[in-house]
Amino acid sequence: MMKYLFVKNFILRTVLLLTLSAQLLAQGSIGRTPWEMNRGAGWSYLNFSLQSHGYPGNWNGSEYDETSGAYANAAIPATGNSGWGPAPNGETIGFVEASILPGNCLSSVDYTYFQTLVNVPTNTNVTQFTIEFSSIDDGGRVTVFNSTYPNGIVIPGSYVTLANGGTADLATYIVEGQNRVVVTQVDDCPTGNNLHSATVVLNGETVEVCDATVQTFTLLGSSGTVGSIDPYTEASTDGGQTWGPAYLTGTHPWGYAVGTNSWVSWNPDKHAGVGTGPYGSGPYEDRPGWNFFDFRIRFILPDDFADASMLFDLKADNYAKVWVNSTFIAEDENQFSFTADAATINQALVPGLNEVRIRLGDWGGDVGINYRIDVTVSSCEVIDDPIVVVEVPNTAPMADAGADQTVNCVVGNTDVSLSGSNSADSDGDALTYSWSLAGSEVATTESFTPNLSAGTYEYTLTVSDGQETDSDVVSVTIVADTEAPVLTLLGTGPFSVNIHNAYTDAGYETSDACGSEVIVESVGTVDVETPGSYTLTFTATDEAGNAVIAERVVTVINAVPVAIAGDNQSFECVVGEVDMTIDGSSSSDADGDALTYSWSLDGSIVGTSALYSAVSGHFKIGRLWALQNRPPQRVQFSSS
Repeated sequence: MMKYLFVKNFILRTVLLLTLSAQLLAQGSIGRTPWEMNRGAGWSYLNFSLQSHGYPGNWNGSEYDETSGAYANAAIPATGNSGWGPAPNGETIGFVEASILPGNCLSSVDYTYFQTLVNVPTNTNVTQFTIEFSSIDDGGRVTVFNSTYPNGIVIPGSYVTLANGGTADLATYIVEGQNRVVVTQVDDCPTGNNLHSATVVLNGETVEVCDATVQTFTLLGSSGTVGSIDPYTEASTDGGQTWGPAYLTGTHPWGYAVGTNSWVSWNPDKHAGVGTGPYGSGPYEDRPGWNFFDFRIRFILPDDFADASMLFDLKADNYAKVWVNSTFIAEDENQFSFTADAATINQALVPGLNEVRIRLGDWGGDVGINYRIDVTVSSCEVIDDPIVVVEVPNTAPMADAGADQTVNCVVGNTDVSLSGSNSADSDGDALTYSWSLAGSEVATTESFTPNLSAGTYEYTLTVSDGQETDSDVVSVTIVADTEAPVLTLLGTGPFSVNIHNAYTDAGYETSDACGSEVIVESVGTVDVETPGSYTLTFTATDEAGNAVIAERVVTVINAVPVAIAGDNQSFECVVGEVDMTIDGSSSSDADGDALTYSWSLDGSIVGTSALYSAVSGHFKIGRLWALQNRPPQRVQFSSS
């Protein structure tokens, strides 16, 4: 007996480990509920004798055959079984009792069940899952229930026996969310009945029992600006097949639920979809002339929530039917407030995503609902922002970089104004702007002014509403001023001036296709004192440096003098000699030059002054020439 008692107090240990990264730990709280105990159905006989204390059954090559072991008569009570109550110690179990078994060891069994709910946060990577037992008499078995194993899972390593401790690694069978861990403790000998400790351990540290708190959050429909989209309510016009936004429609004669300032409908117009009536009778959804619309509000509950309740304050013009998930809750006309049945609500609600659906029936007047729904649960997690925000389809913005631009007659560089002010977002979202050239960002403002030289530039404007983007390209062409100005010399050629006379140029006219200022410079002079041809060069240059050249040739002319020798003279019946005078003083020069004279007779010069005197005896009939290259003045003599 002493040896037996020593064995009965042998400490058996297995370890429950959840290996998590620090990042995943931050995404939710790991915790468990206090241990609960259920004494089961009492002791019972086995039809055989156990081979050892806590014997799991005969091994068939893959698992233990429990019908031949200590758990042959075990039946785990359901979660809602009335026999569940607090364990002696919610942290460790602390179960110690005298055995109630009759007779000898290994032929009868007594089961005591212990359960805890372990919450595993989303995205948790579970690599080991065991439990640390201390002083178990006479054996234990761990069963895991969760969404993957709703009927429970037991593996060979789940068993702990009096004389054979070990690690039950259940990591493969643990899921995100709630895991119900049940320890079936078996007493198979009437000397003692105890399970001192079963400690849940995370990374070598005990997973503490969480301190659940009662928390309430409120679903409101709605509060905001008339015409805007309700961020928490969705609407359907096809019985829930498709969902779209619901809109705030403003006032209603029935007022509002506390915390709201607007009714909600499927359309911004509160009269859209109004029924034609009449009120009628019979089931609402069968009444002719009624139109029906569905609304839904969704929210998230933590995995460990419990003790839920829901208080409804609902206004519906004219009728509403309410479901939580797929469970019918209530229906009524006009305005009604109620607290939903607790048992129904706790059965309807689930960890994770939940939905309240309201079917609105209308037969005339305004179309819409107004509601306040208070949801209360207890949970170890802090419930923060549980209401699902409606995902309204985003409309992409429209980028508008403006019309293509061509700037002509550019000298050097020029500023060009680019603007994206005509870009728009139909959702009213604020836009950000990005201008790029050849793949590089050059500006992030709505408008900007680059300084450009001659060439063609393709600017891309990209606008973003924070979710989607759109781009538009604007082409800017800078055309340099490369065309020379026009230079026109005035006057009609040929151009000449008499010697000694002043020369006045006829001038010029200029024009430029780009309207540029034209500067004219001239090179060359006319020497009016020297006969000859003179070239004047005119150069016209615009602001871009384009130039054109024109030339004018001016001739300085020496006018031929005019010789006048006087009238012809005739002397008749001359006896002897007669004096005669010929006069060239009437000769002239248009240039005003001084003249020289030369009188010739028969090829011989006979005088060099303006007046020439002679006697007839000197001459026979002949001619007297005066002034070179002029017709001669003839003087004729005759003798008697």
